[in-house]
Amino acid sequence: MSGNVAGSGLDWLRRIAAAGAAVTLATVGVVTVHSSPAQAHLQDCPDNYVCIWGDANYQGRYLFVPHVAVMSNIGSFMNDLASSYWNRTPTGMCFYRHTNFTGHDSLYVHPGQSIPRDQWSTNDTISSFRPAATNDDCV
Repeated sequence: MSGNVAGSGLDWLRRIAAAGAAVTLATVGVVTVHSSPAQAHLQDCPDNYVCIWGDANYQGRYLFVPHVAVMSNIGSFMNDLASSYWNRTPTGMCFYRHTNFTGHDSLYVHPGQSIPRDQWSTNDTISSFRPAATNDDCV
């Protein structure tokens, strides 16, 4: 009988270890997409990513998203906080005031373009973005 108890305890420990490993892997996956409110410098923005900072001149919290991503909801971490951008992808990007690519005053960022300070009406209002070939596609 004590063998069964030890086996059950060992199984329980294995399940706990597996759950911990899954949480660790999920956390690591999230970090590759965005960061905590720590600082990231301009040169930290990887090739083929769209990089967004919460403050002007690439300061404050940040969100780095791979080129293939379409963000219909930027999430609470950066929602209505974006102030500077760098589009390091080969495709233009449209940034929208509201989720699901809606709202007036969209912002088009050309491939390779960086904007150290959003001086348009979109400062601290971005909620979604998607690839677009031209500014005309931002409707």
